[in-house]
Amino acid sequence: MKLPFEIDLKDKVAVVTGGGGVLCSGFAKTLAAAGAKVAVCDLRYEAAAKVADEITAAGGVAIACEMNVLEKASVEAAESLIREKLGNVDIL
Repeated sequence: MKLPFEIDLKDKVAVVTGGGGVLCSGFAKTLAAAGAKVAVCDLRYEAAAKVADEITAAGGVAIACEMNVLEKASVEAAESLIREKLGNVDIL
């Protein structure tokens, strides 16, 4: 994906909640196109995985996370996975 502007997010880690949906999947793909490693988080793991797979197929770095932002334990579990796989979060 080519961006219509120059921005370099190389080595930054971005978390996108609701990333399996129409609007936020676009955010996730744009962040990845700018070089960010993206954690695509959604209530529906399958939806997040589809977007993460599309990002990696396009040459980006992404993982899928099941996350419910209204449940502290769910957020903490996702945070642990994201830190393990991608590193510390720079963009939320």
